[in-house]
Amino acid sequence: AIELARRHRPQLLLLDVMMPDMDGFEVARRLRADPSTQDIQIIFVTAMTDDESHMRGLALGAVDFLHKPIDSGILRVWVLNALEREQLRRQSELYQSKLLDSLEQLAQNSHILEAIFDHPSEAYLVLDEQLSIIKLNQLGQDWLCPTFGPLIGQSLEVLRLSTLDGQTINSRDILKGQSIFDCYLGVSNDSPIPMTASVRQFTDQENRSFHLLGLRDISFNIQLQQQTPAAEEARKNLLRELTQQKH
Repeated sequence: AIELARRHRPQLLLLDVMMPDMDGFEVARRLRADPSTQDIQIIFVTAMTDDESHMRGLALGAVDFLHKPIDSGILRVWVLNALEREQLRRQSELYQSKLLDSLEQLAQNSHILEAIFDHPSEAYLVLDEQLSIIKLNQLGQDWLCPTFGPLIGQSLEVLRLSTLDGQTINSRDILKGQSIFDCYLGVSNDSPIPMTASVRQFTDQENRSFHLLGLRDISFNIQLQQQTPAAEEARKNLLRELTQQKH
């Protein structure tokens, strides 16, 4: 199975935990250790319900942990969500790669640079070596400035980025860690916005280092994930009521 994953590089794996010879955790560890398979999304499917196993799976980079018996409707929604996020990640990586190539080649041509920089669906910020915001695209200005005020010259910390479990993200850690990650964007009314963030480093022709931070709103995906368990519970309650009425 690991060799097949290396050969075909699927977008998503449904991986059982309890298997003979090699358990799912070890399979996930080996996939994460291999550059050719480390980006494959993994959903663990298992009868194990203890917190320790759950945390171990998430620590290995699993996007979710589904417990048997599994409702086919819930599984379908989870798979579609995971595939959509993987597609967005790949599109973002491709766009970032093209954008950075263009930025390096066209740093002296401000008119062309503006046309590339103003992506219609992502807010982009350029950060200098001190992590000060030195440039935003139009969407970034329209979206962020009404909430956070003028951002040029401000530290990235003003955006109050946090992990999806509420832990504050240190700006320096963002630049040292993975290039694409999910986070919350803090706002003044304490209603954080879930985002997919992408970070890329580039240098100008004077060999100065900059970082390009992209932000994409994923509120809809998060809401769908939160609503699905409640909808499934309501469906099960209705089925129980109908069964009781029959008897």
